[in-house]
Amino acid sequence: MSTNTTETNIENNDEEVLEDEKSKKSSQLNNVLRLLISVVAFICLIKFGKVNINDAVKYLLKVDPVYFILAFLSYQATMFLSAIRSHSSSRALGFRKKYLQLLQLNFIGTFFNNFLPTTFGGDAVRGYYLKRGSDLPIKKAIACIFYERYTGMIVLFWCASITFILQNLGLIG
Repeated sequence: MSTNTTETNIENNDEEVLEDEKSKKSSQLNNVLRLLISVVAFICLIKFGKVNINDAVKYLLKVDPVYFILAFLSYQATMFLSAIRSHSSSRALGFRKKYLQLLQLNFIGTFFNNFLPTTFGGDAVRGYYLKRGSDLPIKKAIACIFYERYTGMIVLFWCASITFILQNLGLIG
């Protein structure tokens, strides 16, 4: 009986190893396909888009590096803050995504917002990935994305209002 049990355990372990190898190969294939699709999309964007690469490079070289770095760091800071907001709102609705997963979702959503015709595309992708892997209804993912958009708009409104008031008071130029 113990020999039978040992043989069964060995067979089960072999099956698990085979499944792990299949999973790794499938994951590697998916990554290669994603990279290939991204490269093709980027080439199509350059070739068929209305962007003149020479002009873009010329203007990019004229940019003051200090301002470019400040703008880049400011944008990254907003992405990290947005991920904090996403984390708190998704937790409140029952999603159990980690902070870094939500940060990734923000970058993915931003990518799709920039390359799809409307900003709705990035939100749809973020909602899909937020919902994926959970048994919560899609309504909660939609509510989470809506809440994030709403609070972002409120924060933007208040920042613009404060800046407008400070400018009218002569405190900023």
